[in-house]
Amino acid sequence: MAYTPATWVAPSADGRLEVFVVGTDHAGDEPLWHLRQTAPSNGWSNWFSHGTPPGSAGLRWSPAVTPSADGRLELFVVGDDLGPEGLGSGGALYHQWQSTANNGWSQWVSYDTGGTNLFGSPAVAASVDGRLELFVLGLDGTLWHRWQTAGSNGWSDWVSHGTPPGVSLNSAPAVALNADGRLEVFIVSQEATLWHIWQTAPNNGWSDWFSRGTPSGVLFGSDSTPAIAPSADGRLEVFVVGEDDALWHMWQTDPNNGWSGWFSHGAPPVPGLMGSPAVAASADGRLELFVVGTDGALWQLWQTAPDNGWSGWYSHGTPPGFSLLAAITTG
Repeated sequence: MAYTPATWVAPSADGRLEVFVVGTDHAGDEPLWHLRQTAPSNGWSNWFSHGTPPGSAGLRWSPAVTPSADGRLELFVVGDDLGPEGLGSGGALYHQWQSTANNGWSQWVSYDTGGTNLFGSPAVAASVDGRLELFVLGLDGTLWHRWQTAGSNGWSDWVSHGTPPGVSLNSAPAVALNADGRLEVFIVSQEATLWHIWQTAPNNGWSDWFSRGTPSGVLFGSDSTPAIAPSADGRLEVFVVGEDDALWHMWQTDPNNGWSGWFSHGAPPVPGLMGSPAVAASADGRLELFVVGTDGALWQLWQTAPDNGWSGWYSHGTPPGFSLLAAITTG
């Protein structure tokens, strides 16, 4: 079963990117850490801790964060709660949000499925009408889904999308809004291939499961949670770490239609990459990608211009006294 802490990133209302990651220290503490740009497309703050949700035995999987309809960031993370199976058995969904756009955070709130434990990192995106829709892997190997019943307010019950025929799902999901308003979800199965499901119309209906396979000769392991974001011209771009420790990339060849083959971005100058990447658009339209390396540091890669070209790898290091979690898995 997937075990995927790593980084996640989203733009705040004023255009600054904000990054959230679980860290660990020698005492075994596992708080949620936060890093933000000090100005849009430029500069970074020091690390800040959000602690651990009360009632959770720990945080092992990366959070999901996205702007709500009113511009406030909303953050979701699955707790590794103490249950009959002990640590590693998953748990409830925890939620925290900015109290106003660009400023302040609420206390933690917990949401239980009433059935299976949740497992791994959640994925969240805004639907075309502004409602947040959230997807999480269940301990039963199926994809679970809940959504806001109105923008910035209220939540549905949990609904299961099941699995591809004869296949159990293994990674955390990734979700993004297509140019035509349909949500698209990607997730890796236990057979190490990338699977895809999408809305057949905005705010309504879902396709059958479809396989996107893997790069030639490379499998996606249990740590291979995908990341997805729209490029400046509206094409969705998907990133996954392969078992070769390289970052792999595929993209729509046109908005709403068609997909490229797989392309490798390699790895930073450390032994490898761990967990899932996270990707979001900067204020100037360039995609910026973050992933944890085997050195426990946060690494970054970015487009040098919107829709075109990529930088080399850059390290943001670690919070003082902490390593970033991904080895025990990010995404």
